Parts: sequence; structure tokens; C-alpha cells
Amino acid sequence: MDMQLSCIQRGWGFTPVVGINFHKDKWTVAVKYEFRTKLSTENDTETLSITKGGSTTNVKAMAEQLGNEAVIAALSADLGDMAGKVAGYLPNAKTRYDMPSLLTFAVGYEFTKKLRAAVEYHWYDDKSAKMGGDRQKTLSHGTHEILAGVEYDINDKFTVSCGGQRTDYGLTDEYQQNTSFACDSYSVGLGGAWNVNDKIRLNISYFTSIYSDYEKNLTGAYGTPFSAKETYSRTNHVIGVGIDYKF
Repeated sequence: MDMQLSCIQRGWGFTPVVGINFHKDKWTVAVKYEFRTKLSTENDTETLSITKGGSTTNVKAMAEQLGNEAVIAALSADLGDMAGKVAGYLPNAKTRYDMPSLLTFAVGYEFTKKLRAAVEYHWYDDKSAKMGGDRQKTLSHGTHEILAGVEYDINDKFTVSCGGQRTDYGLTDEYQQNTSFACDSYSVGLGGAWNVNDKIRLNISYFTSIYSDYEKNLTGAYGTPFSAKETYSRTNHVIGVGIDYKF
């Protein structure tokens, strides 16, 4: 069976944020909490069709004519569990995909007037952030992140920095899906800043994430008596450019 899909999901939410910052001498300590953001995304489905045995079914057109519930019932009779693969992409269907609450701790220390360093910890309460089909319950725990960075002023004009991050999602086989998955990672980054004048500062940065492949072993894969292994992997490279302006 082949499925053709083009779908955009849109939603909006409101996030209250509270934080405390304490600074004394060379030390800075900060705590921040971002509340869970309730999001309900709605589909804007452009293409949704299934081809099986040389015959193509325009699922989007059927849903617009008969309604989503009738289409799922019809597909379930013909395709069984595979009907659930298209349920989340039917026209105007809504799916919960909350942004989890986030608790952040950070400590910074100024070794000299030119050299500063900081360490930080993030905890995302993913298991309390609702997803379609209660998918969040399949995670073993929320996301843990540990970060560290160093910044050095070469002179009054130029500043350089570097840092790293470790991310652990608490992944399980039940959580990983072909259309939505995650991989634990290590990230490293470099940055630089140029004080063009007293009011303008140019910032440039680069970072890359080294992801750990996630392997999922399947028994009776894809409706066959055979076993299979799915490997989830990703890469990224990010370049950032920004300008600070002091009024």
C-alpha cells in the first residue's frame, strides 16, 4: 500500500513564564519555569490518497463528502489497523500536541573581566504534555538537557565563545514513528561577536548535533512473518546571524 500525503497542521497557544535572577560579585544564578502550552493543531490537508493493488482511493475527497468518521469506518473494514495511519491527517481533523512545561536552572561565574562560563540544566515534562493518541505516555521519562559554555573577550571589539549540550529524551520503541521521531544527541557550537560601535553588535554562530541512531526491532514486520530493523537517524548544521542595537 502506498500513501500520498501533503498536510499542514496549524495551532496557537499561550505560555506563562516566571523567572528569578540573582547576581552577586562574580556569581549569577537563575531559575525559570515555563508552564505547559496547550496546543490543538488543525489540519489543512492538500493531498491524502491510498493506492492498493493498482487502485487509488482519494481519501481527502471521500472525507469531504462523507465525513471523517465514515471514512475511517470504511477504511478500517478494508485496511484494518492501517486505517489509523491516515486518521491524524484527515481534512480539518484536530490533534493535541502540547508544548511541555520547562524548568531551567543556570549558574554563571566570571573568572576575570574577560572570561566567563556557565552551566545549565533543563527538564521538559514531556509525559504531561498531551499528544495525539496519548503518545506521551509511551516515553520512559521527560527530556533532560545539560549545557555548558565559555565566553572570552579578546578586546573591546571582539568576543568568542564555545559550548556543548547533551539531550536525553527517554525514548521507547512505542514512541518512535516514521512521521515523528527523536534521537538523543550531543551538540557543540562556536560563536563570535563584533562590537561595530557603541550601539551595534554583530553576532555570528554555528553549531552541529551528533545524533545517536535509534534502532527499533520489529517482529512480523509490515504484516509479514519476517523480522526487520528500523533505524531512525538525523543530522543538522545551524548557522545564526543576529544584530543587537542599543537605544
